[in-house]
Amino acid sequence: VGLGEQCLLRKDAPLAYKTGAYEVCDLDECDLSGETKRKYEEKLAAHECRALTVVMPAYLPNEAEIVMDVLEWYREKEAEYPAGLRVMFVYNTPMDMPDIEKQLQDLTQEWPALSVHRCHNSTSKCDNLNLAISLLETDFALLNDTDTIVSVDTMKRASMRIFGEKYDICQAINIHCEEDWAGRPDGSRFCMGQLVTAEDSVVDWIKRVQNNIKRVPFNGRGGFWHTDALRAVGFDYRIVSEDHDAAYRLFAYFGGKGMLDINMLCQEREPPSCREL
Repeated sequence: VGLGEQCLLRKDAPLAYKTGAYEVCDLDECDLSGETKRKYEEKLAAHECRALTVVMPAYLPNEAEIVMDVLEWYREKEAEYPAGLRVMFVYNTPMDMPDIEKQLQDLTQEWPALSVHRCHNSTSKCDNLNLAISLLETDFALLNDTDTIVSVDTMKRASMRIFGEKYDICQAINIHCEEDWAGRPDGSRFCMGQLVTAEDSVVDWIKRVQNNIKRVPFNGRGGFWHTDALRAVGFDYRIVSEDHDAAYRLFAYFGGKGMLDINMLCQEREPPSCREL
């Protein structure tokens, strides 16, 4: 049920899995031959996008090498998103890292849309996220990992899903850049790389069932939330799968709705080795 309609809505992305490490593919302009597709595109064109905050939690010792590149990518995208786009970087670290912390603070002076917060006494990503939730000023948030980038196309679609169709969570599909797809992240040979890429790209039958009952959970990155829903549930640091847990508490206690959009893409990096994984 619903699979045929999803196929009608599908948009092509010929550059998927062929991009560089900090370059995410855009969806091709939709051909308007299908009635379902045409109605959807008209709805998207009529939607007024909401201001969005991209939340990036990080354990800084692991993320210091890539964080400036990813932030620079979002800085470029700020001009392309039709509403306000903010970025909140919330990190914890067991020791001071003066060089990268100074770079982050200097960037906030150059780029007013960026805010940087160190979460003292943090024990997990959950604590960083909960701090971010308490500081959100927009009613629309994208929760990412530091190595994840999301296209402006995807942001627009998520805004329409959440504020036009009244979902609380809208999850993107995970894709990878070319070198990760080939199993050679950062030029290394990662024996599990192609398996990770293939597994991430599959929309299994469980997700299709969950989509029909509007109960697709948040997958930890590439997930858009209505801020009210985020504040209602928060994240529980006592468990490993805090992402699914938060979504299911939203569904069970508050009657929330979650969906997976096959035309929303988030791209993240693979680890270069089993040790890093």
